Amino acid sequence: MPHYFSQKGYDGYVAKFRELEKRFREQEHLVGEAHESGGDIAENNAPFEVARHESMLIQERLRSMRTPLNDPVIVEYPSKAQKVCLGCVVTVKRNDTRETYGIVGHGDDDPDRDWILYSSPLAQLLLGHKKGEQLEGIIGGEKRTYEIVRVRPLLKARTQ
Repeated sequence: MPHYFSQKGYDGYVAKFRELEKRFREQEHLVGEAHESGGDIAENNAPFEVARHESMLIQERLRSMRTPLNDPVIVEYPSKAQKVCLGCVVTVKRNDTRETYGIVGHGDDDPDRDWILYSSPLAQLLLGHKKGEQLEGIIGGEKRTYEIVRVRPLLKARTQ
């Protein structure tokens, strides 16, 4: 299954992945040092347990980040958007409240800016639909109704 990236998103994602690999190697070194300094009884060696736990967390994050890198597809975000698509900004109305989201590829997602990954449940519900359409779906375990109010390209939205 392809995993979509913008070129900028791909470059940033790979840089984060490499930095995490470096942290993992450093953490593995700390695990070895903590084990050596604590003797053979790992259960009574708190520094070893802490280092090993941190190493396992980093390793799990690396595993999840590796999947999109196995089949990356670089895409250009559109300069025009009439339907909700990868690389667009969509404003929706839900319960008389407007919410705006950027629909982006791997490496560009940013919760602080409300840029959501194209594979998220909300993005999947919205993709391919036009301004004025009403959609219902289960988001966050709850049935929700959205009306698409505006669709525009992310590239133009970045400058506004």
